[in-house]
Amino acid sequence: MNRSGPLLFLLFCLGALGGLPESAVAQSQPDSTEVLHRVFLIADTGGFDPTKEEPVLVELRRQLLLWGEGATVAFLGDNIYPVGLPDSASVHFPLSVARLKQQLDAVKGTGARIVFVPGNHDWDHSGPRGIEYLRNQELFVEAYLDEGNTFLPDEGLPGPETVELADGLELVVIDTEWWLTNREKRFGDGGRYETREEGDLLSNLADVLRRKDDSRLVVVGHHPLISNGPHGGRLSLKEHLFPLTELWDNAYIPFPLIGSLYPLIRSWSGGRQDLSHPRYRSLRRILMDLFEGFEEHLVYASGHDHSLQHFPVGTVDYLVAGSASRPKFVAGGRGAAFTSKAPGFLELVYRTDGSSSLLAHSADGLLHEAELHPPRPTGTALPRLDERLLPDPADSLFFGAAAPELDAGPIKRFFMGESHRPAWTQPVTLPVLDVGTLHGGLRPVQRGGGQQTVSVRLENPDGHQFALRSLTKDPTKTLPEELQATVASDIVKDQVSILHPYGALLVPPLAKAVGVYHATPSVYLVPDDPRLEPYADIVGGRVMMLEERPDDDMSHAEQFGRSEDVVGYAKMYSELAEDNDHRVDARFFARNRVLDMYISDWDRHEDQWRWAELEPADGNGKWFRPIPRDRDWAFNRMSGLFPSIVQSRYVLPKFQEFEARFRYVLGLNGNGLPQDRRLTASLSRSDWVEIADSVSSALTDSVLEAAIARWPREIQELDGEQFLETFKARREGLTDAVSTYSGHLDRAVDVVMSDKHEEFVIASAGPDSTRVTVHKTTKEGERRKVLFDRTFSSDRTREVRLYGMGGNDRFNVSGTSSGIRIHMVGGTGEDHFDGANQATRGFFVYDTEGGMAISEPGDARLRLSTNPAVNQYDKHDFNFNSTLLSLLVGYNGDDGLFLGGGPVRTWYRFRKSPYRMVHRVRAASAARFQAFNLLYDGHLVDVAGRWDLELEGEVRSPNSIRNYFGLGNESANVPANREFYQARLETLRLAAGVRRSLSPTSSAFIGTFIQRHNVQEDAGRFITQAGISPGSFEDPVHAGLGVDLTFDSRDNSLLPARGLSWSNTAEIHGGVSAGSDSYARFESVASTYYTPSEASPYVVALRLGVEHISGDFPFWASATIGGRDNLRGWRSTRFAGRTAAYQNLEMRARLTRFAGYLAQGQFGMLAFVDQGRVWTDGEQSDVWHRGAGGGIWASFFGAAVLRASLGFSEEQRYLLIGTGFLF
Repeated sequence: MNRSGPLLFLLFCLGALGGLPESAVAQSQPDSTEVLHRVFLIADTGGFDPTKEEPVLVELRRQLLLWGEGATVAFLGDNIYPVGLPDSASVHFPLSVARLKQQLDAVKGTGARIVFVPGNHDWDHSGPRGIEYLRNQELFVEAYLDEGNTFLPDEGLPGPETVELADGLELVVIDTEWWLTNREKRFGDGGRYETREEGDLLSNLADVLRRKDDSRLVVVGHHPLISNGPHGGRLSLKEHLFPLTELWDNAYIPFPLIGSLYPLIRSWSGGRQDLSHPRYRSLRRILMDLFEGFEEHLVYASGHDHSLQHFPVGTVDYLVAGSASRPKFVAGGRGAAFTSKAPGFLELVYRTDGSSSLLAHSADGLLHEAELHPPRPTGTALPRLDERLLPDPADSLFFGAAAPELDAGPIKRFFMGESHRPAWTQPVTLPVLDVGTLHGGLRPVQRGGGQQTVSVRLENPDGHQFALRSLTKDPTKTLPEELQATVASDIVKDQVSILHPYGALLVPPLAKAVGVYHATPSVYLVPDDPRLEPYADIVGGRVMMLEERPDDDMSHAEQFGRSEDVVGYAKMYSELAEDNDHRVDARFFARNRVLDMYISDWDRHEDQWRWAELEPADGNGKWFRPIPRDRDWAFNRMSGLFPSIVQSRYVLPKFQEFEARFRYVLGLNGNGLPQDRRLTASLSRSDWVEIADSVSSALTDSVLEAAIARWPREIQELDGEQFLETFKARREGLTDAVSTYSGHLDRAVDVVMSDKHEEFVIASAGPDSTRVTVHKTTKEGERRKVLFDRTFSSDRTREVRLYGMGGNDRFNVSGTSSGIRIHMVGGTGEDHFDGANQATRGFFVYDTEGGMAISEPGDARLRLSTNPAVNQYDKHDFNFNSTLLSLLVGYNGDDGLFLGGGPVRTWYRFRKSPYRMVHRVRAASAARFQAFNLLYDGHLVDVAGRWDLELEGEVRSPNSIRNYFGLGNESANVPANREFYQARLETLRLAAGVRRSLSPTSSAFIGTFIQRHNVQEDAGRFITQAGISPGSFEDPVHAGLGVDLTFDSRDNSLLPARGLSWSNTAEIHGGVSAGSDSYARFESVASTYYTPSEASPYVVALRLGVEHISGDFPFWASATIGGRDNLRGWRSTRFAGRTAAYQNLEMRARLTRFAGYLAQGQFGMLAFVDQGRVWTDGEQSDVWHRGAGGGIWASFFGAAVLRASLGFSEEQRYLLIGTGFLF
């Protein structure tokens, strides 16, 4: 322990009491030469009152001034309550800015390194605009401090980001809310690490721990892994007695005993922000496993719970530093070395001898001090490389196949396809990689991104990096480890044969001829080479591709435009938003997209690009040009029964193979569509055609032959001739394909500007044309230059969407819209719309109330709102109208096999979510009875304000069957005569109603209906002997009114694992025809789902239901229980009465997952126990009927579930096959 500790403690106390001014403290610093660095940790600072001087921030500033450059302060999230930093139009904006400035002022100018980390409140309180609000906060923090990169991780990515604090001491930053949120999250390249899928956050963190095994690490994130606070399930007596105070501070309404249910449920099955939630538990488990395996001392520090906590676990210390602004209850025990709810912060002291300690500060002094790690012995020299272990330089060539395991017999080829198997299994001659000499010598620096590809980054002495990637992909790496050796995983791995192993080698000559940027990959055999440690074990012996990675300064590389700064897509879009002088070279980007279409590279989402930053000819702003990467899917080939089905435009239309003619170009470009719509808005059809003609002309026969010549000789002999023929054929059809695609882009055009000031001029350019011009302006509205100018024709364009984004923007209308809908979204800032009284009803104006001044609007429709989301630009707010086919297949013991299906037609429109309207038509036939039914349902969004319209139609043929065993809970059944209890019932029903969403999880419905039933009076059946009124056989007609209230918090409606679904329905059926009875129906059904953890394969599902009929009702309207609906193991509608109640308990177990290019899904088993009964007038019965059984299920693409179950009861066995779970 440092002997100057008592003196230091005294100085702290004096300073806290105001006894020493800042200057005096600085002059009285004790000797701290043995201290390496100090790290101050503070969290949940977003609730301070900015009008007051906060003692905690005063003490923090005093400490930072004391230690200056020898300290780092990390704000660990929830920096701004309640929603982070919204747009300036938000009612929360003034207070949010004030709270943030208060924190920044406390640390600015202290000399200490400053790091801000986001929390769940900074993500719009886990809301839909989280990424946008993160960007706002990042820009504000870094501009205000002007101290470099102080908000981490960058650009809404999850990290990890590493910051060197001192020699052998590093700060590692991760965004844990990125993992927990179920909202949109950003993927891409954040500098050192790439995030392509969720698992990359954890694998990249594992790589940091692997590389930094000789350093001391402080890992920081917002969410704790151990906590004795409310998020850890520990609540105070107040929460037990007054549970409503968790929602409203002053809701002191006592609920003794009952109130304790809330803490108990929260500790067992909390929300997404609680440690008991499966998603959170999976993060905790994985991180703690990673930290436990780290050889050096590691600290994980967090906030979230509003207290100070310390949990020592082995060589890892888990800290919570969240009591800054809103301290709350924290319990002791459960391994805690220290807990306190006093407002304060934590300090880590690292010393040069390897020791470290923890101090807990409050505004009043030191709360706690503890040694974390003892001194360690001085290090020893690293072992010298044994040159005898280096590869033999004589072994410079390798002869072998890229993946001989992809060979297949005739049966497998029939089902899975020939594809590119011959290229994968053909032995070829390849060079052996020599990292000691290539590119001046290469050394490994880190693992690459992506779970399915083995990838390592290498670096040469000039600091330029190269990506070394395996040719083969392994989609099973996204599966749990215990499932990666199953038969299903073998099928998934086989799908790699769709890709061409050497396809990327063809691209450089094509790209050079077309005039676009490109990497220049080469293929090598990677030997077992100790110079590749610590990655030699994962790359040695593999055939891999090596290419230079475009990043940062590429001024040496002609193929990357000699750009001095190459950035990722997130940085590029951020630059476009900041200044309208920054722009993308749209024509250059379009040339790239034309080449993508030519080589059938459909996987061109925004993360598949990097961006070369160049200086434009006029010297103003930045000029961005794209650099494509990852050509894995170029030249893909799909054959075989299963792939041929999957690539249908009605299943997965994005899979468009490299063949002589273009098929579905919209599917081919689907992944790149959102980016194409934004970056090529200025290009007309003639521009696209001109570019396509130019590309076609550049792809001469000699260029194509030069491309094929880059292949190994053996592959040239195998595929060269066929590829050359396909190249030539696609060249002939390229312009037509591009023209077709440009027509799709022209239907709705987004013109997205910046946070600076612009003027939009919308003018008539003829009877069928509209011209849109955008000018850069000063804040006062003076025009500077033209940023956008395009004329739209109504025969090609249906609507144009203009986004002002930030700044003071003006929208001026001159003439009508010529049949084109014009949407003008003002954005933040003081905007102005001038309709000149010429705006027709085809003009729509969107902004916040008070955010846009309106002049002479004419007939323009104003969409002003108090919700700042009205100004939001959503790149995904566009879809083409689509028609898909749905299939209906099933079997049950009463109807037998039934098959059917029908079209699903979906229309989309601007700001209609999730669509404008959808109509489904399904027809099905049961062969056993030659019966059919025709079903229709429609949903139209926001037809009257926030009310949706729902439509329904049903026709069932006269041969449709309904079982009727009479009323009663103990009605008889004679198994020998199944038809005796079957009634043939023809049905016609029409219904319409409106539904309104009350919250994200609840809605209300009111509607009307009319229905007609026709019962066939078949002699010799029970239906004619059961005392049914003659009116039931006289085609009764009923009309009525229905209402329902629905609550649905399920995490997934198709494959629910958590949540509650509860529907409550009331209907009045009035008899319209002569002899028709009138009655009312009431029903309540609740289903709940529970899984032990995010990774658990088990889900427990429970459903409870009750139905009651009031009045005189026809037999088909009785409350029933039976095998098809709610009591498996019994015949359908087996028991009927006035009231019915039932319970279904089901255990679902996932046995395996399959996740490949062509098929993704799960397969599992289920077991169930059902029970139920009915009540009818005059009957005395205490019997509850039970059924039990099991079955199997499979899900596909997260869009469909098939299930089959066999139920057993005291009467019979009942087989049930269908789509979707029973509940």
